[in-house]
Amino acid sequence: MLAFTFTGCISSHKISTNEPEAYIRFGSGYHADTISLKLNTTHVLKNEIITTLEDNSGITGSYLSIYKYSILYFKDGKLKFTVLLESHYDDKIVIEQSINNRPYSYTMYFKKGKYLFISKHWYFYNVYFDQYKKTPELY
Repeated sequence: MLAFTFTGCISSHKISTNEPEAYIRFGSGYHADTISLKLNTTHVLKNEIITTLEDNSGITGSYLSIYKYSILYFKDGKLKFTVLLESHYDDKIVIEQSINNRPYSYTMYFKKGKYLFISKHWYFYNVYFDQYKKTPELY
C-alpha cells in the first residue's frame, strides 16, 4: 500500500507543456526504503516507499519534474500528483531528504546542470547526488 502525505497544495491545473527547469530521479540502491523530500520550503514527499527496479536499469521508476511554480511526481511512469511550490527558486534548490529517518542534504545549482540522480549504497547508508548538464540516457 502506498501512503504519503505532504503539506503543499495539490493542483488540478493544466500541466505545463514547457520543458521542466530541473529533474530529480531516484537511482540505484533503494530496497523498500522510506523517503521524505523537501525542496526549499516545500514538502514534496512524506514516507514514500521506493525500490530500485529489478531490470538492471539502475533506477527506481520514481522521479520529479520541476517547473517554475510546481513539481510533478511520477512513479512507475505515471503521474501521481502535482505540488505547488511555496516559494520560487532562482539559481538553486536546497534539497533535504531523509532515507529511513536518516537526513541528507544537497544544494542543486542550476549552472551545474538540471538533471540530478539521488542514489544510495544498498547496504551502507551512503547517499550519492550526481548532477548532470546533459540528459542522461535514463530520462
